[in-house]
Amino acid sequence: MSTFTGVATLTTTNTKAAGPFSEPVTLPVFFSDGLTQVVLGSFPSISGPAVGQPPIVTPLGDDTFTITLKSGVAGNGTGSFVPLVPAVPASGTLVLSLTLHLHNSVHVITSGDEDSDLPFTGAQSLTTGTCSSPDGKVTLTGSPLNPTTGAITLVGSAQISGGYLGGSDCGLTIAGTMSTPVNTSFEQGFGDLVSQNCMFWTGNFTQAGQEDVLFYHPSDQNWWIAQFGAGVLNWGLAGNTKGFGQVADGQHIFWKADFNGDGRDDLLFYYAGDDNWWLGTLGEDGNLTWALAGNTNGKNESPWNFGHAINTAMEFWVGDFQGVGSTQILFYYYGDGNWWLGTIGAGGSLTWANAGNTEGKNGSPWNFGNMHDDRPFWVGDFRGLGRDQILFYSPSDNNWWLGTFDTSGNLTWNLAGNTDGFGNAINTAMKFYIGDFQGIGKRQILFYYWGLGDWWLGTFDQSGNLSWHNAGNTEGKNGSPWNFGPMNDGRPFWEGDFSNSYRDDILFYSPGDGNWWDGTFDESGDLSWTMVGNTSGVGGAPNFGNLVSAGALFFIGDFSDFDTDEVLFYHPSDGNWWLCTLGGAQAVWGLVSSTSI
Repeated sequence: MSTFTGVATLTTTNTKAAGPFSEPVTLPVFFSDGLTQVVLGSFPSISGPAVGQPPIVTPLGDDTFTITLKSGVAGNGTGSFVPLVPAVPASGTLVLSLTLHLHNSVHVITSGDEDSDLPFTGAQSLTTGTCSSPDGKVTLTGSPLNPTTGAITLVGSAQISGGYLGGSDCGLTIAGTMSTPVNTSFEQGFGDLVSQNCMFWTGNFTQAGQEDVLFYHPSDQNWWIAQFGAGVLNWGLAGNTKGFGQVADGQHIFWKADFNGDGRDDLLFYYAGDDNWWLGTLGEDGNLTWALAGNTNGKNESPWNFGHAINTAMEFWVGDFQGVGSTQILFYYYGDGNWWLGTIGAGGSLTWANAGNTEGKNGSPWNFGNMHDDRPFWVGDFRGLGRDQILFYSPSDNNWWLGTFDTSGNLTWNLAGNTDGFGNAINTAMKFYIGDFQGIGKRQILFYYWGLGDWWLGTFDQSGNLSWHNAGNTEGKNGSPWNFGPMNDGRPFWEGDFSNSYRDDILFYSPGDGNWWDGTFDESGDLSWTMVGNTSGVGGAPNFGNLVSAGALFFIGDFSDFDTDEVLFYHPSDGNWWLCTLGGAQAVWGLVSSTSI
């Protein structure tokens, strides 16, 4: 990490706001990849007019003029110039996710004429060389980094779009010096995130296809987003929710999914205090914004009044139940047996539709009784219909029921099967996992029975009938070469495409010996296991100690955009974040961040 200290100067070719407008800047500068990739920190505001200049003349009279520079999250501003070696660094382009927003605060006749934007992205980037505006009116020359003095000048030019300055050329020069860099591009001083009860989510928040890490810090109500770039986690402030009060209070229920259908994940929360629903979306720049989606207690002219008991008397699930291309939210109210399906429309409003009843009311043919009795539920496209279904198991009779929505949002149920043959212990003695384990294009259900060590794979046909296949054994029985002993001892399991095979595996970590085992299924549904690594120092492997007893946090996702699932973990003892990519090979762990410094 380094610190850049200098001055940002803005000029335009428009006589209404010619400038120069200048502002001192002090920016954190992050380096990675051998100190060759550069990320600039947040930019300040530049206020005009400059000292000694008369007020800016606008079409409606004198006024002040404010320019705000908005940078994206760290990681979006990577550059190609070399800061330390060779001795004479080459000139190059520093690509920034940076926009100048120019605001003239006087009221104008045409709404929007007071605001203008100047983007510095892509071809219009800041550079250490020479750059000119498209029409040649603005030409600026920068200078490469002087390795002795730390001096550097970055320049860029572009055309303003929008507002009464639209079409004008603009030049931005940021000149100053950088302190001696230290390679701490991934460090942030957040303290112990576990003991401070931070909340975490992973998802495609800022772009499709690559997962980010998002967390909320209760101490200051700040939200932080981390994106992977150049092999490290780069952290940026996404927003603050002090206006909501403390959201880590157990009264705010959160769900993560693509609720608005834009291809990126959002956060939706319900607050029991006022029954409001809020949708949080992150832009590609990593900024988190919130919008009121609706109310479910008849407030704010809401047509839906489910009562305040929604916080304690309902079960919630999320999925694309109608195949609409976005995630919906489903809940069951045990007070009357009704099921309600919520959809967020293009305008961001959450609307609800009664999907059906499962207590024999309103003409319903299904009467399952009160389903708020801890029976397990799962969501997935089990039938291969291109939309999600809801599945539940009833311990009282060992029946499995699959619920499917039609395009109108009506929920119907079919008896998928019965597992009396497995005994009633299935409810307490088994672990369940959902995934496309054979790569057949639909979700399957897998369970492990610790009493026998058997693994059973369940598959639904297109009509919703469930059949089971004995996939193997992990207690050395029935000729199995694998004997892991009873696996209900707290060792963590995950589903994901860890072997880069375009189908889901089952991965587990054994805290007793530090071994990691990846289970893969063949086309017949048989399960085999491969030891893919160790994290207890065996054979020169890294020694992280017992990650379970240490309270490590684990996350699964395609963080590096390798089209395969990876394992990311955070160790609260030192604040280090470690990433492992398997890809069908032995585990290799890399330190990608430290957040306790």
